[in-house]
Amino acid sequence: DMKGPIIAALLGMATNVIVALTLFPHMGSVAAAIGVSASAVVNALALYVMLLRRGLFRPGKLAKLRLPRVLLASALTGIAIWLLDETLRPWLKGNNPALIRIAALGFICCAGVVIQVMLAHVFKAADFSQIRAGMRR
Repeated sequence: DMKGPIIAALLGMATNVIVALTLFPHMGSVAAAIGVSASAVVNALALYVMLLRRGLFRPGKLAKLRLPRVLLASALTGIAIWLLDETLRPWLKGNNPALIRIAALGFICCAGVVIQVMLAHVFKAADFSQIRAGMRR
């Protein structure tokens, strides 16, 4: 079936364009990243709904238990990264040397990974052995 995935991809692309163009006047280049993220979510949801309607996918009990926990951990990680960005904003500005800006951005990225892993473990969305195994794959 090629029709379903193509429709999902087109929905995702349309979402990307609409979100990016709508937010660009207010957020600048960050709007493009938000558009890509929104596009991925819409694409995944469209594919998920198609699979459910066709009876090709049924989430198991474990998935139903973990999904809300994963979403909570991800939302809190997003808030933490936003707070780190706000805190380190003076070091991320263009008037600083490139090495300082890169180090600040690298710190935010690494901290985001650590926070996500810790929250996933705390909320029992995944344990450390599952996270390690997923990263090895």
